[in-house]
Amino acid sequence: MKNLSKYAVPFAVTLTGLFFTVYTVAHYQLYDATMGPMQGALPTGIAALLTLFGLVACFKTRSSEAVPLDLRNWSVVAAVGAVILATHVVGFLPSIFVFLFAWLKFKERLPWKTTIIVTVVMAAFVLGVFVWWMQIPFTPGILFEDLWG
Repeated sequence: MKNLSKYAVPFAVTLTGLFFTVYTVAHYQLYDATMGPMQGALPTGIAALLTLFGLVACFKTRSSEAVPLDLRNWSVVAAVGAVILATHVVGFLPSIFVFLFAWLKFKERLPWKTTIIVTVVMAAFVLGVFVWWMQIPFTPGILFEDLWG
């Protein structure tokens, strides 16, 4: 069983890529003769690459020995999961900025001054480019839905 555990992540990546490949092909238009690539082209390509790289990882794993699981390596996955949950509650932009601040301060252990400067500069860049210039509507979340929704 320990030998099979090394296949868990490559197998999960392959299944995830396969699911999203099938889903995007079934639900989105990929190409139009007059307009060119449509909204499903990029997600389908990324999902197909995810499937391909997952299969490659499965085959490469065959020749490698099992590595012990270190839970500290899963901090990125946990952080992304927390951002996804926080996006539903407070919205995309606040959750990303809180994530950036927390990551720089507690994971990277940067000084307070550097952490604040980087977070403020990134917030100004993201708000300036994506919100005000390109006018991309980000999800406001449950708390701010009535205010900005």
